[in-house]
Amino acid sequence: MTWDLGAGPRRIFTKTPVDSRIHVHTVHAGRIGRMGWLKVDHFRNISGYAPGKLASLNVNGEFFLGGHENFNFTGLPHDLPVHTGFTGCIFDLVMKDENEDWVVPQPLRGRNVQQCQERMCDANPCDTGFCLDYGASYSCQCPDGSSGPSCDGQHDVCTRKQHLCQEGSTCVTTTSVGMLGIDGPGVPPGPGYKCVCPLGRAGEHCQQNLVISDAKFTGDNSYIAVQLTSSIRFKTEISLEMKPDNLDGLILYANQRTNKMGDFLSLLLVNGSLVFTYSLGSEEQMISIYYCCVPLDTWSMVTLGRHGSEGYIQIDDKDRVSGKSKDGLLTLDVHPTMFVGGLPDMALVSEKAGAARFSGCIRNLVINRTPYPLRKMKGREGANVIDCDGTACGKEVCGNRGECKVEGESHSLGHAPYKGDGFECHCNPPYTGKNCEIHSLCESSPCNSGECRVHEESLVCDCPLGYQGKNCEEEEDITVPMFGGDMYNSFLEYKLSDPEIVRLNTEIELEVKTEHPDAILVWFGTNPASDDYLGLGLDDRLVKVVWNLGWFSRDELQVPEVNIADGNWHHLHIKRVNQILQLSIDGQEFTSIVKGTYFELNTGTNVLFGASRNYLGVEDLTRGHFRSSLNGCMKNIKIQGMKLNLMDERIVKGNNIGQCS
Repeated sequence: MTWDLGAGPRRIFTKTPVDSRIHVHTVHAGRIGRMGWLKVDHFRNISGYAPGKLASLNVNGEFFLGGHENFNFTGLPHDLPVHTGFTGCIFDLVMKDENEDWVVPQPLRGRNVQQCQERMCDANPCDTGFCLDYGASYSCQCPDGSSGPSCDGQHDVCTRKQHLCQEGSTCVTTTSVGMLGIDGPGVPPGPGYKCVCPLGRAGEHCQQNLVISDAKFTGDNSYIAVQLTSSIRFKTEISLEMKPDNLDGLILYANQRTNKMGDFLSLLLVNGSLVFTYSLGSEEQMISIYYCCVPLDTWSMVTLGRHGSEGYIQIDDKDRVSGKSKDGLLTLDVHPTMFVGGLPDMALVSEKAGAARFSGCIRNLVINRTPYPLRKMKGREGANVIDCDGTACGKEVCGNRGECKVEGESHSLGHAPYKGDGFECHCNPPYTGKNCEIHSLCESSPCNSGECRVHEESLVCDCPLGYQGKNCEEEEDITVPMFGGDMYNSFLEYKLSDPEIVRLNTEIELEVKTEHPDAILVWFGTNPASDDYLGLGLDDRLVKVVWNLGWFSRDELQVPEVNIADGNWHHLHIKRVNQILQLSIDGQEFTSIVKGTYFELNTGTNVLFGASRNYLGVEDLTRGHFRSSLNGCMKNIKIQGMKLNLMDERIVKGNNIGQCS
């Protein structure tokens, strides 16, 4: 028996194996607070205590008997002692309820369970093959010349690779449904199968390359998975345009886990109405906001979002509808993947948000002010998505309200078009470029080796490490880096030679000077999909260290009454060995200890100093532990005892870093 209350698992075992001469075994098991017990047959009662001080079992109320609905138990804790389901019979199951009364639990769902002592093979399901019985399931050993689950030869087209689906596509057995090609519905490519095309391919056998200007989801195994470059944990702002073909379908979905549990966010079309739902970790923290109605075969602009527990949704310029979940949890903890139009496996959608695939067109998806084009590119996966109107033009082609025309069509805007790829973009001033992506202030590449951007109609140059000046024209060796704070997005990024070197032991040393009360100084853990992190910074002028080795093996240390935001140099030194961390502030020693079963820091190779990168918010990067970029200076930076060579561009990169005076 295993149980985990948040500080790590506890296991108790029978001292010897169960007696194989006994055909029926009786099991009693239970838990009160930290203590659990187990009694099997004639063995003596075994008991034990869970580690730590936590005494509550916080689960969602469901329990699984004999196995789990996740394939190969992939959604369960990796340190469970077994990862296979039970084979045999279970009966006379009773549990005590909150009134200490024995009750018989009622089943909600299941699979591959049959009446005890009945054999599946007795029904001769294998046609010409030999049946192998596995309790509540079976398999067939087929003779030469036949195949399929029942050896009937009707499902062998895909498994025997007797199909014409191109490399990268997926063959799916069927008898009636054909594929949708570029020009619309096609005929089935062959008897008994169809081809599911990856993003950027189309045709009966996925043999055609496809450039998507505006995405159309066929509803037949169609979806696009978008890898998010910013966090939606604290705040989520989404806008998109949609033109549905049907009254029902899943438009957007993000979740925490693949076992239908945990936090999630979804936007559904239900009988023509939009339903925006998000769960922040419990039944009480789930809310659905309804908005009627969305017209079919017409483009509509949809904006939705949430900040903490408060959410809203709006269609076009109509009135906004708002809602709020109960007070409590405020963060949306989901994987950094937004599914659009569906999922590869719709069975993974939370039952609270269940829906069919979306059929229709979606374009101009923007999440937290970052546009995410729905076409084949880095950070996208998908299937059975074609172009909305079959032309090279679409609203996503020409940016900044430019006008897209198929080559040869007349236009109303005055900027000279860039021709090619079957379309022309006619740009609104002051934008130009093939896709109207270049502001006129940046057209002449004024930033030399830096990147040009426009802020409030003024030219801004983001300079790489080693360059300064209004146009990044001044080259300078940086020995004591100066960070400019939130306005300048000044940061250093160091690449470890091997992530293994900080996994069990981590050491960081630096000196810092600032007068600002809040700042991120160092952050390990730039991958938002990973739970592990280690961060050092200032919170209201006080030094704070946060770290997480996985699940509940985490801690936060904030040192009181030691104000280092005084404009003087201060020495900070962190040494971590497994679950013990030592922090030194100008020679004063402080200790932080995490508990649980995790000992390793798995954060990848990138370490950030002074800010987040690419204008990703500090709060998003640091899971809310820090709020601001550093406005001040650092020197003598060391990782694992080695001083950083700031001029080694192979391992150190930076943005808008000056030389501290």
